[in-house]
Amino acid sequence: MDRKPGVIIAVVAWLLAGVGMLLGSWLLGPKPDALLLVLASQAAVALPVLILLVPLEPRELGLGAAGWRPLLAGAGLGLVALLCSFAIQLATIAVVGQPPQELDINRVVSGLASDLGLVGLILLGAVLAGAAEEALFRGVILTGLRKHLSPAAAVLICALLFAALHLSPWRFLPQFALGCLLGWLTLRTGSCWPAAVAHAVHNGVLLAIGQLVQSRA
Repeated sequence: MDRKPGVIIAVVAWLLAGVGMLLGSWLLGPKPDALLLVLASQAAVALPVLILLVPLEPRELGLGAAGWRPLLAGAGLGLVALLCSFAIQLATIAVVGQPPQELDINRVVSGLASDLGLVGLILLGAVLAGAAEEALFRGVILTGLRKHLSPAAAVLICALLFAALHLSPWRFLPQFALGCLLGWLTLRTGSCWPAAVAHAVHNGVLLAIGQLVQSRA
């Protein structure tokens, strides 16, 4: 018997994560502590996965184990995705101009770097984010969408949901492109964990470059 989640479960999981993120942000106030905000956001993303792990097994949610070669391929794809993100961001700036410097993500990154240093920033903003977000999106959501949609449609819709949940028009196109690459990798490898490695490498290198540039400014 096929016990994999379907489209409805995928959408409900996305909505639950979104509501949890908004609720956490509201409870923490207009200028929340950066660490608490990141932990609350990742907890909201991980919650639907944890709920579904009670009745289902990891492999039924797209969380099956992956070998070292797919994981290594994920690390390489993370660097490719980073180059794509830079190219899309530059194109976006050329069309609509520079994003406002007061973006919430900038304040959060600066706060985490100040409190935890670069290692702590990468652990929370890259490793934890990669694991939690990929378990939800390329695990639960992509698995659910694939049950009734073609592979291409499932990857595109999953990427749209992924970009939308980041709640930033300035980051939408880079996140959408990243989501497409991670979805493709997941379908190729049969597991979301290579995508989690790619996501962590993408975020980790991006955060490290950002801190290097800021320290020399």
